[in-house]
Amino acid sequence: MKKNNSKPIIKLTNEGEILHGNEINIIEEKYKPDNLFFRAPVSYILMVLCCVIDLAFFKSLFETVSYDSPEMIPLEIAVLAFGADIVAAYAGVVAKQIRQGVRKGKGNLILLLLVPIISLIVNGFLRVSTMSIMVPPDSIVIDPATKALTMTAIVAPILTSVGNFAISFECYNPLAVKMKREEISIELLKDICRRFRAVITDYECDANFEERLQKIDEEKLINAKKILINDAFILNDYVRVKMMEYLGDPTATNILSKSKCEEITSKLDSELKAMESMYIEKTTTTANNKKSFIKPVKEAV
Repeated sequence: MKKNNSKPIIKLTNEGEILHGNEINIIEEKYKPDNLFFRAPVSYILMVLCCVIDLAFFKSLFETVSYDSPEMIPLEIAVLAFGADIVAAYAGVVAKQIRQGVRKGKGNLILLLLVPIISLIVNGFLRVSTMSIMVPPDSIVIDPATKALTMTAIVAPILTSVGNFAISFECYNPLAVKMKREEISIELLKDICRRFRAVITDYECDANFEERLQKIDEEKLINAKKILINDAFILNDYVRVKMMEYLGDPTATNILSKSKCEEITSKLDSELKAMESMYIEKTTTTANNKKSFIKPVKEAV
């Protein structure tokens, strides 16, 4: 059953049990972000975008600085981008955990923050040191355009690193994640307890449960004996016919057709009738005992 094309309100298990599956849905809705920017895919896209911007700036820097060793350029770009963006995002996660009291270790957070700070200082130092390379050969004074590009290349990685730290700090909520898992676990345990209570209630309400099980077992035993006796009749006839065909003697055929076979058949038939009569007598006795017990109780009341 569904309502407004949402998740099912009730669920039917393979055993035929009807479950009320709305509690976990309510918990999921309770912890769902109410803003698009706080959703996980959007935050990841923003952090990847910041990292791509830094990669572009670092690529232009090291292509100017390390033009004589091009095989080192990808490694230098990766190291600086890792320090300026990846570590900054991880530092935001650790800072949020410390802020909410989930973990301790401010010393580790300081070490993590030192990594992007040093990376940005190295980027700024290299940018300032290579400003003269970007000046045309016939010019002695550094023009304003070169200064502007250098300042942009210094400030942009700072903004992206701070942005990665802020995005991971704001979007990651370890306390809410932990509370959500705990609430879902509590609901699952409540459902298990409900099933156990239902089973216990069934056993408590059924006062004649033991007698009913015993009756079912006795009926199964009698049916099994009936099947065995019927199989014995069938095998008896089959063996008798095969022996008559094998002997081919009229005298032996008459003997096989009368005395012993009739004796075996009568014994099996009498045993089957005795079992049925004993079962009927036992059932009648149990019913009479119940009536004789109930009647004095009614009279006393």
